[in-house]
Amino acid sequence: MRTLIGAAAAMLLISTAAYAGQTEGLIKKVDKDALIIDVRWSQGGWTGGHLAELLARKPLNYAAGPYTGEAWPAPRWGAHFGAKAVIVNHITVSAGENFAYYFRKLGLGPIVGSRTWGGLTGLNPIPGLIDGGAVNVPNAPFYDESGWLIENHGVEPDRLVFWDPAKAADPQLEAAIEEMMKAIAKPYRAPGKPAR
Repeated sequence: MRTLIGAAAAMLLISTAAYAGQTEGLIKKVDKDALIIDVRWSQGGWTGGHLAELLARKPLNYAAGPYTGEAWPAPRWGAHFGAKAVIVNHITVSAGENFAYYFRKLGLGPIVGSRTWGGLTGLNPIPGLIDGGAVNVPNAPFYDESGWLIENHGVEPDRLVFWDPAKAADPQLEAAIEEMMKAIAKPYRAPGKPAR
């Protein structure tokens, strides 16, 4: 990706929506002008909402030392105030779909790729079988004030781009980079220090 966009953007790969590693990965990239979050082939989990809330944080105020032009926003760690995009595909499942839905609902940026799987339904604990096996029964579909969400349809991208993974080129990533290049034409910058 660096060869396509330079050092202005970073990519955060979310293969599972487990909390471990996601915030650490985000914290290392918050200084970039743009952030592309790739949830293609996500394996589910439970932290889509947490990650969306971190990405939705707004600067509350700023601090700066007397001998520097640098300003530090608060909240500082884990907050990214620049442009963002999400890449999804037909194998974005469960919490990856939920994350994409939250990303859109919070107005964080465009969703690029193809429609998601459409199987966002929670699994509540089911007792084990007598032979030691297990059965997962999807029994907790998600909804909001508008009705049922995602299940049996998926999340539609804002920019529809198909990709054949057997080919070397990744047009979904390239489209997300195009969106971010447009967005960082006016990058986020902290306001300058007021005069004393």
